[in-house]
Amino acid sequence: MWVLKKVPRPERGADGLILPLREVAGGGWHHVILDGKAEAVAYCPKCGKEGYLDEHEIDVDGVVTPSLICPHPPCDFHERVALQNYES
Repeated sequence: MWVLKKVPRPERGADGLILPLREVAGGGWHHVILDGKAEAVAYCPKCGKEGYLDEHEIDVDGVVTPSLICPHPPCDFHERVALQNYES
């Protein structure tokens, strides 16, 4: 199981929107508010690109279910992951 480290949230631009997608080498995660609900964003451990975990469950230990599949082709990452220092 991959353990994703907690990383700082991206900065916001002058328009208040989060700056364009970024990459985090080796993967990571951070909280985000999506439609008024706290969610998590994960960065793929293989390609470093981000994806939302809004269709996943995260237990009290940070274990993500179902497994994480990178949404950015041609990346083929598909593994079980846990979010380090996760607090719901």
